[in-house]
Amino acid sequence: IQPFYRHYNGQPPFMDWLLAPIFLTFGISAYTLHFIGIASAVLTTLLLYLVGKALWSKTAGVYASIFGTTSHWLLLEAREGTHNIPLVPMLLLIFLCVILIKIVHIRQP
Repeated sequence: IQPFYRHYNGQPPFMDWLLAPIFLTFGISAYTLHFIGIASAVLTTLLLYLVGKALWSKTAGVYASIFGTTSHWLLLEAREGTHNIPLVPMLLLIFLCVILIKIVHIRQP
């Protein structure tokens, strides 16, 4: 009998790769386990503000970050530190880069 998933127990290994240096630096504990989720939630809030500001205005950026911060999904995922939470700020960062590239391209004559 062989397991259905041969590597990483069916989960993407990215979260494990992010946790390894944190465990080496701070030791293995419940607090360090949730560090990635908390850092991802804070980074998501900041990136939501920057995306809202880049697309519309500072006020829209504030509203976007408040909406994102108080969303049930972000709070739940960040608290539990699941494998999905690091992908959110990465996707927002890619989206922000695309927006800024388009803005710079439009402004050039």
